[in-house]
Amino acid sequence: MINFNTIKQRIPSPIKRPFSNAKSGIELYFQKGKKIVSLLGIDAKFNIKNRNDIRRLSESFEGPYALDIIEFLKKLDNHSMVVNIGSAQGFYVVFAGLTGHKVVAIEPDPTTFIDLDKNISLNQLNNLVESRELALGASNEQINLSTDGSEGKAPRIGNPEGFKGTIPVQMARFDSEFNSENLPKMLIVDIEGYEYEFLKGMGDLRPEDIFIEIHPILLEKIGSNKEEVMEIFKKYGYRLEKTYERGGELHCHFTFKKSI
Repeated sequence: MINFNTIKQRIPSPIKRPFSNAKSGIELYFQKGKKIVSLLGIDAKFNIKNRNDIRRLSESFEGPYALDIIEFLKKLDNHSMVVNIGSAQGFYVVFAGLTGHKVVAIEPDPTTFIDLDKNISLNQLNNLVESRELALGASNEQINLSTDGSEGKAPRIGNPEGFKGTIPVQMARFDSEFNSENLPKMLIVDIEGYEYEFLKGMGDLRPEDIFIEIHPILLEKIGSNKEEVMEIFKKYGYRLEKTYERGGELHCHFTFKKSI
């Protein structure tokens, strides 16, 4: 398991410290042009372009989301390879990389992908983190992604209502990008209602741990539902370890039940 005491990276003289939560070990700092998040003694840097970036980072790390990252980090061991599907700006990606793990970051939105790559470089993680501008689903084809760019709400597939427009992006199956030889131990999945289609694209591959956000309302808008998602996890041999609801979303941790 990770020894967090050996990777503490303190950054001197922050300009402002607007948030600190001693119970969870989370601190936020502002410096010119970036925001520093200290979590379990690990200092991660994130680019700030505008007020929307400040809002997004503050909401993410001052709420339950940060506790999800802590749980995920504590689950990692020295041999874990991580794939983050729907990486956005790279919150999970950066912390996994800073603890020395190989990470594959997958993000389909072109403008968000630029922000992701900037945060990877800002934390000097290019040797550990591979980024792929890609969506994952049940087929290998070009699809339309509904997006407001990096300034708006999270992009999604198959439901353009309320977005500025759609753009073509490449989609692939999980089992087209990975195989039994390079199978990650952990997946973090946040794909705004496309969960069922993604799971169908896993084929016979079974990562040990899957941390996933399930979006019941968005699932229904594209013809699926949370019951179907839960059923496919059960069919694939996964056990639900933990779940809680936040803002109408289900945050779940599944583990694969290996046969004896």
